[in-house]
Amino acid sequence: MKYLTILRKLTVATLLFAQPLLLVAQKNSRVFFFEDPRISFLTRQRVYRPVATIKTNLLYNMALTPNVGVEVPIGERWSVGADFMRGWWLKRDWSFCWQVQSAGVEGRFWLSDRTGLRRQGGWFIGAFVLAGFYDFQLKSARGVQGEHTVVPGLSGGYVHPLYKGWGLELTLGAGYLTNSYRRYTVEDTHDGHELVRLGAPMRFVGVVPCKVGVSLQWTFSKARYRGGSR
Repeated sequence: MKYLTILRKLTVATLLFAQPLLLVAQKNSRVFFFEDPRISFLTRQRVYRPVATIKTNLLYNMALTPNVGVEVPIGERWSVGADFMRGWWLKRDWSFCWQVQSAGVEGRFWLSDRTGLRRQGGWFIGAFVLAGFYDFQLKSARGVQGEHTVVPGLSGGYVHPLYKGWGLELTLGAGYLTNSYRRYTVEDTHDGHELVRLGAPMRFVGVVPCKVGVSLQWTFSKARYRGGSR
């Protein structure tokens, strides 16, 4: 009995000495601590819940079209997002025009469960609707204007995690384009003015690839603890 009493006291003393070291480990994703060193050994795990993701398509930026997107998760496998892009470039001599403005919404279903993850990731499929207008004239006297452009379609892609909340999104999509447009020519009147001659209105309807993306994204997440008591 004497030896058992000494062993029990040594055990309690060891646990009391180790408790401060265990409290320092709370910065890790998995924390071990004692509620009462003589009674129980509990486990806590820090898990994350994505709140919102902000992104920009690097390909569109390289094409002189700044853009931004926001995506909000719904549950563990769904999300909804909105995108906006606008490039508005026009030379004073009317020799170059790149004007495009578009907005869209998209719903996504994620094929991998993101429970407890800091960011959204893995494969997804989605459905979207885009609407906008454009005016393109690339170093020539001819251009094309499009109005009332509406594109419902389907998309798919993959999000590769980078570091903490950062990720790289790869996206492809195609849709049913309904577009009213007209071609035009720009003529120099030699008096400091330009004359724009508009062609007859035309219409295009068909399936086209309309979504290509290599997007850099950041996910805001909220941490919480699972197991034990804080």
